[in-house]
Amino acid sequence: MEPASKYLQTELASQLLQAIDETLEMVGRSTRSEVFDWIEKRFMMRRDEIPTRLDDFSRCLHEIFGSSSKLIESNIVRSIYRRLGRKLELRRQFRLIDYILVLATDNGATRPAILVR
Repeated sequence: MEPASKYLQTELASQLLQAIDETLEMVGRSTRSEVFDWIEKRFMMRRDEIPTRLDDFSRCLHEIFGSSSKLIESNIVRSIYRRLGRKLELRRQFRLIDYILVLATDNGATRPAILVR
């Protein structure tokens, strides 16, 4: 991976984690901490691994919040697009991972490192 591409992926991962933090803090700071603890125990996934395990992260949100997880994912998507100064085009069938793939591939990554373990 070229240095510029690696920087973009690192920056995208960082912005994604900040968007997740921001969204979960809307539910409550202690709730955010409990969510990360539960994800680490249930899925053996540290916070810094979330960008490479977005499907697992989405499953975690669904297990914790049920149907409200879609609203949480939607807020994460809105937050990261806002943070990156990107225009968000909502698509009915898109999930969190689909929106992040769009951001990653728009930045020139042919195989987005953010989604690869």
